Amino acid sequence: MVAALGDMRQELAALIAGSNDPGQAQTRITEWAQRHAGSDAIALPIFRATALSDMAGQMFVRLIEVPETARSLDGETPAFLRMPFREAVEWFIDHFGDDDAVRRLLDGYRRRSDEATALLFQRVAERARDELQRTLEEGGTLDDFAAAIEAETTRLGIEPARPAYVETVFRSQVQGAYGAGRYKQMTTPAVMAARPGVEYRTIGDNRVCSICAPMDGKQWHITDAAWRRVAPPNHFNDRCSMVTLDEDEMDSAALRRRVTSEPDPAFDGPPDGLMERTIA
Repeated sequence: MVAALGDMRQELAALIAGSNDPGQAQTRITEWAQRHAGSDAIALPIFRATALSDMAGQMFVRLIEVPETARSLDGETPAFLRMPFREAVEWFIDHFGDDDAVRRLLDGYRRRSDEATALLFQRVAERARDELQRTLEEGGTLDDFAAAIEAETTRLGIEPARPAYVETVFRSQVQGAYGAGRYKQMTTPAVMAARPGVEYRTIGDNRVCSICAPMDGKQWHITDAAWRRVAPPNHFNDRCSMVTLDEDEMDSAALRRRVTSEPDPAFDGPPDGLMERTIA
């Protein structure tokens, strides 16, 4: 993916440098984004990572938190996220899922990755047009702007050395998928019967945001619908988790504590609605 980003950025710089006037350059930026909006070089890595993260989230609940709900496994569990994609999917089907459910999961994440890729290039094009306009207003030329893109002094978020926007999109999609996978298993009858509580947990460092900090340590009965709305992720780059609890781990004070945090609108709702929500 990094190599593909470098080629795309070089292509954009060449298109701008070869433009006759700013209007043509703006048009070429738009056409460049539309041409790459369906790029498998970006969409496929997002698809594979999100699908496997959903499965890994399901596995973590079944194997670590509630092992009594899992089928017996022969030998040790493999390093799932390091397995080749097809092999990992087949292993998951063999041990945890039926073909139809996994096929629906894969189809959903493929659509999701295509949407994320299209939006990524739309946002990059918007930034490129804005930066071009700023360069011209400050007395620069089309060649100056193209050279700045090549030298990575104009940041579009797709520079191979610092692909900030791509990383944000990728990380948010993966975190959302992992949360969706955990949520699927946490709300199954077997898990709800074995683990009747849930607790919100932050990483606990100085980067925890104002949305998540008030919820750290808050507990709910698993039958309480209130926790489902705030099950992570609740914002971009959310690092929090919701874990299941047995009876002995539940605390009356943590259950009574009221919280008023609201998720970011793009993440408002249970993680299992990931496929139906618009990508922000």
